Amino acid sequence: MWSARILLSFLCLATFFVGYEVLPWHLGDPIDLQWDVLQCTRLLKSVTEPGGEYRCLTLGAPFIAEHYGFPDPFVIHHPLLWFLSLLTKNVYLVLNLILLLTFWSAGMVAFEVLIRLGCRPALAVPFAWIYTSLPNHWERYDHWGLAFYASAPLAILYGVRCLRGQPLTRGELLLAPLCGLFGAYFAFFSYVIVLAAGLLGSLFRRSLYPLRPALQVCTLIGIAFLLALWPALRGKTPDSAFLPPRQPTDLTRWALYLDRMVLPAHARKGHPLYKVARHYYANFPAPDELDESPYFGVLAVLGGAVLFLSRAKKQPDFPHLRVLATVIFLIATVGGFSELFTLVIGSAIRCYNRISFYLAFVLLAALALRLQEVRWTRGRWTAFGLLILLGFLDQLTSVQQRHSSRWAAEVQSDRQFVAALESQLPERARLWQFPYIAYPETPPLYHEGYYGLGRLYSVSQKIHWSWGALRGSSQERYQSAFTRLPLVQQIQILKASGFSGVTVERRAFPDNGTDFEGQLQKLGLKPQLNSPDGCLVYYPLDNPPAMNQAESQRTFEEKLIALTWNGGNLDFGRTGWGNLDLRTGWSDPEDDGYWTVQKSGFLRLPRPPGQQAEVGVRMLVYPYIGRPKVQRVQIFQDGKPLAWFEFRKGQPHWVHFNATLPALLEMRVERPTQPSFEFEADTRSLGLKVKRLEIVEPFAKPY
Repeated sequence: MWSARILLSFLCLATFFVGYEVLPWHLGDPIDLQWDVLQCTRLLKSVTEPGGEYRCLTLGAPFIAEHYGFPDPFVIHHPLLWFLSLLTKNVYLVLNLILLLTFWSAGMVAFEVLIRLGCRPALAVPFAWIYTSLPNHWERYDHWGLAFYASAPLAILYGVRCLRGQPLTRGELLLAPLCGLFGAYFAFFSYVIVLAAGLLGSLFRRSLYPLRPALQVCTLIGIAFLLALWPALRGKTPDSAFLPPRQPTDLTRWALYLDRMVLPAHARKGHPLYKVARHYYANFPAPDELDESPYFGVLAVLGGAVLFLSRAKKQPDFPHLRVLATVIFLIATVGGFSELFTLVIGSAIRCYNRISFYLAFVLLAALALRLQEVRWTRGRWTAFGLLILLGFLDQLTSVQQRHSSRWAAEVQSDRQFVAALESQLPERARLWQFPYIAYPETPPLYHEGYYGLGRLYSVSQKIHWSWGALRGSSQERYQSAFTRLPLVQQIQILKASGFSGVTVERRAFPDNGTDFEGQLQKLGLKPQLNSPDGCLVYYPLDNPPAMNQAESQRTFEEKLIALTWNGGNLDFGRTGWGNLDLRTGWSDPEDDGYWTVQKSGFLRLPRPPGQQAEVGVRMLVYPYIGRPKVQRVQIFQDGKPLAWFEFRKGQPHWVHFNATLPALLEMRVERPTQPSFEFEADTRSLGLKVKRLEIVEPFAKPY
């Protein structure tokens, strides 16, 4: 048995190098820099830096980039990263080593589960290897957390046990929390599959006994997942961002399509189905923006045919595997139970095609168990070996090619540019990066690529970069407002806030930055350093005052507020400055204001120099009236009630109350309503739109 494990380990590790066409001594270079790769490196690198992942001291200058609003419920990597950080500071090497581990872990867990399902080692090894070589695994380089799908075979094992009506061993129960620690998607899918297996097992056997192991596993998954979320939930404040709203229409873009499971959408030339797939998808195009392929490969498709068309009387688990395959497909396909889940729990889970790892294992396990019944001869073993090899080549040529050599020159240029900067600047020097690009989930402006401003952070150790403040957080709102000022005022604020200089990413401009750099040079700035590839340039700021991070942040805020306060008359339209004072709980900007999209929306009003503390506040608001036809809103300051309003008409209203500046105001909506329930396309939970705010003399009547 141990020889089988050693052989499988070698195959899984070799699969990584063969699939990505990378040599072991090139692991320090990224295999890809497209899509979300730089978001992955941002999360990985920040874990081991001062402040950690949730309060990164080297991003978001002059602020500390918080990450509470975009929680990372995948905590398995934290201790691993701490260990790897002792060996290397190269985040690309860390990313590649973690991806390498995902191939090994997926194969080893699949092997152990196949053995427990009754598969002999001689069959478990090749099928576990095929499972770790799924096309979707190679395409998860930009989502390394989704490459840790080792928990999928565990969930299938628990599902089979529940359908059998068998109790779980102590060792199997001890492994159950792993299903809740590999990210939100795998925790959710494992939970639903095991719970469905327990319910169906109880129905088929007319007994509640199969529910017992299902509830045990689901409880452990839920506890593990909540513990993984706890660091993010504990640190969340009104200044934090929140997860960007997902639209239920995303379900059709990222659902599990039957054609994409059996026909490779990303097949390379030379694949037997290349021409067929190209012709098919030319007539029936796949949904837009799909960078992942749920294609199973020919062996899994063959396993599906065997599972549903073969009787396999000697395999008592075939009915159980059929049930699990049917449940998984009904959950994730278009028009399946995923739409019901969205109505009940919301649209945070939207990419149901990621459940393909579970379905692929069921189909491969079915084929492996069916081959248990074959009387093996030398000729049949030879044919089987060729079938496995063809299956591997089929999956290998079903994905887009990635080459680390493609990015080697660019990464080397980034490293040399940052090394030159760090040799000239003091430690923790603050640099502003032009142009401003919000993080995360903002498309590139031009040719800089997704999260292109994060490339410098990925290869630096000592600089505090402006990029990386979470969109919707107070830090990002200040930065966003700052970039709307005239360039001369931006440079003045940066100088006063202790910034050492600015960098320009020329690839983000249609004219390669010529016009923008001309404006900088008219203000007296001179380029001091260019990257070897000419895509980046550094402009120093003369004699910046020495100040720590807290002083820099305070100066930045005060200067910005002084320029945008406008006597307390705040416009929340796209061209106004009201966005600067919003905190968590608000929508993206609309032409005339912002909606509350949570139970509460927070607003922080400053007290600029010369502004009296006791003031009256007049607000122009627009309530969303759902069912029943009334909307009630309470106003709190620092947790104390200030005012209470009731609206019965969906039209603009002026409301007023008294407050004490500076003030953290909470607008608590009694009935946030999704317009989609009113037969509209909007799926946000709307309550109150804020259009204008005026600071006036205190009112005789508070409200």
